[in-house]
Amino acid sequence: MTATPSEKTPLDFDDDPRAGQVCIEPSMTATPSEKTPLDFDDEWASASSDPQTAAPSMSRVSPQTMKTIKFVNPTVASGDSESMASAGVDDDLAKNGDGPGLMHAMTSVMPPAPASKAHDLAGTFRVSANGHEVEECVPIKNAPGGTVSGYRWDKRVDLGGRILSSEVRRQPTDEELLDGILDPKVRVDAKDTLVKVQVSWSWNGQDRGAVVTGPQNILAFPPSDWVRQGATVPRELLLHPSWPPRRAKGHAWLAAVKDNRKQERASTTRWTRMGWVPQEDGYPVFALSDQIVEDVTCGSTVKAGMDSGRLPVAGQYGVGVEKLDCSWDDIDYKEQVRKDFRAVVDAYITSGTWTDQSAAVIVLAGGLRPTVPLRPKSTLFFWGPKGTGKSYSAQACMYFWARRKSSWQDGSLPGSAKDTEAYIEHAIAHTPIWVIDDMAPSAMKDQALGEDQKISNITRAIFNNATKGRMNANMTSRKVNRPIAQLIITAENELTTSSVKERVIPVFIGKGKLHPDRDKTDRIVNMAKHEGTQARFTGHVIHYIRHAAKNHNGGWAGYVQHLNEAYMNLKRSVSDASTDPQQSKTSLDRASILAADILLPLAILKEMAADLGMEDGFVEQFNLDGLCDGVIRLVIDAHAENQESAPGASLVRTLRSLLSTGMAHVVSKDDPTQPPIAGDASDSINNRLGWKTDGGDGSLRPAGPTIGKVADVKGHQVILFDPVSAFTTAQAAFPALIPYGQSSSSGWTSVWDENLASQRVKRSTTSSGSLGITGRQGSRSSRITGVPIDVLTIIE
Repeated sequence: MTATPSEKTPLDFDDDPRAGQVCIEPSMTATPSEKTPLDFDDEWASASSDPQTAAPSMSRVSPQTMKTIKFVNPTVASGDSESMASAGVDDDLAKNGDGPGLMHAMTSVMPPAPASKAHDLAGTFRVSANGHEVEECVPIKNAPGGTVSGYRWDKRVDLGGRILSSEVRRQPTDEELLDGILDPKVRVDAKDTLVKVQVSWSWNGQDRGAVVTGPQNILAFPPSDWVRQGATVPRELLLHPSWPPRRAKGHAWLAAVKDNRKQERASTTRWTRMGWVPQEDGYPVFALSDQIVEDVTCGSTVKAGMDSGRLPVAGQYGVGVEKLDCSWDDIDYKEQVRKDFRAVVDAYITSGTWTDQSAAVIVLAGGLRPTVPLRPKSTLFFWGPKGTGKSYSAQACMYFWARRKSSWQDGSLPGSAKDTEAYIEHAIAHTPIWVIDDMAPSAMKDQALGEDQKISNITRAIFNNATKGRMNANMTSRKVNRPIAQLIITAENELTTSSVKERVIPVFIGKGKLHPDRDKTDRIVNMAKHEGTQARFTGHVIHYIRHAAKNHNGGWAGYVQHLNEAYMNLKRSVSDASTDPQQSKTSLDRASILAADILLPLAILKEMAADLGMEDGFVEQFNLDGLCDGVIRLVIDAHAENQESAPGASLVRTLRSLLSTGMAHVVSKDDPTQPPIAGDASDSINNRLGWKTDGGDGSLRPAGPTIGKVADVKGHQVILFDPVSAFTTAQAAFPALIPYGQSSSSGWTSVWDENLASQRVKRSTTSSGSLGITGRQGSRSSRITGVPIDVLTIIE
């Protein structure tokens, strides 16, 4: 391309913004006084450059030949919309035919060069290719008129890095456990998040690095504030002279780190409790301390989050040392399952290790209960004299959850009766099974009362799926950890509080309850210690549940519904088995809940045995009229006996003891100075009513305060107890039977509700029409009021 002084050819920016490199030939010359516009077209260009990059070469032309360089960027209407678009000079002339117009549009300032790469944007930051530095994109302003001709990346911080992972730590929601699907939208507190930031640098030619960990909200603060926000910074990084980048450098470094290698960043959920946890595919896996029980084809990304830092004994929990990602379709694996299945049932049930088969079944069912994906409601209470096998029975349950063969051996159990209530609350909210061992009688009254109250609170929490609500210092509510564990308690004494007894399954382990042949009892210990059979079998049951859910209509949610239906069927069967017409509906309902809950594992074992194709006799032993029958009978009988410890029955017992021991007395309605009962054998009856022989004449004298009056009601002797003095005297004398928290109105109401009040005296009503706690007897002039109880009820 050539130009003469008389020609006017404007410099052309082609419609391609990367048009080409300017090339000035020697023939392009003119005198300083002349104007010579030049047109640079694609054919003079290299495809890898643009006009802004090429234009600075004009400055290398001798100023004697070119004193002023100007440029033009013509636009023409384009397309159906007639929108304006960049064009070449030839396009403009063809469209507009206005050469002089182009000459007037010329300027000495070029527009800034477009970015040659998508990330070339002035003022942005990136981590360098080697990962050791952070660079800033800087414009190169050497185009005519001081405009941008290109970009370069300059080092700003000699530290690089990237975000390795972000993690949420939480417990599964009820909805996730019901349908099995992980919900990524569940909101969590900032303190329940964790981010890992890898910081990289070069030191004497060697790659160095460190990982900073902290709550996710540190990413909203400059690195200089990370420690104050709870981050942990390794020592080697703290010693680096450029750490932390401060002020503008800190913001620049953080922006580059956030943008670096985003596609490699991991986002995970770490579960802060053991047990069933949801997955993206809708089929939960079972998480333990450092184990995830899954299928061989599962490919789970589940992270277990319970470790010794959160619970000292967490590392003892597991399902053995065998391979965990097994396949139910593997023939060899299923044969191993059958072998272990027979060994466990034979050792725990058939061999007679526990002479009471119902106790043996409860130990087996209690050990496997956490595998059922429904929250446990029952508490097992092993009680009896010292050295009779209570802790042994609890250990036999724990063997099903042994991480190693040495776990839970030699008397080791996860918890103790001396643990604080807060610690136990934490433990039962994060583990699948927990033991409170060795509730021994205390010689100190306050300590005994405290431990009794602690056990009462814990058992209520398990049964009611509730826990104590607590507040933070800023008056916001703390996160509530509801119990998930199968709880087992061992104690020397039977529980005394009626409401607590109604929420546990009591199993008496006394002398002779374990087989005298040590080979039988040692067999269970050796199976766990040398073979790990029980823990391995737990893994089998978990694998079966996943297999059954995947093949069930409706998937995991359908299988959970199936288990709920099995639970309701068991509950109805327990209710139907009760033959005591006097047992209250509430008490029977609680008995049904406990029995059905602990028998759920047997329903699963029956289906599992059938799926494995085991013989009919082996499968049918798990029927209701098989191993389940003894457990149902034990629970029903225990709750029938517990009616004697109901609030009303306990109050009547204390009144009987008060009167018979001379701690109080009742008088005759007609003559308070005389014993209340006359006639044959009256002395013996009066003695039981608080009248004791005094002096040598053998006469009867009243002992203690007066707490009631005896009236003749249609030929029957009825005591009308003063509701205040009788109750307070009884409670003060026998606080173990009448807890201090119980009120007189609730106690007397229970006497009526439990049919212990005399039916010969009508119960009063209040002004609002509700039932009162007293009755009236006698005419208006001699009428007395009190809680009526037949004399025979008191003395028999």
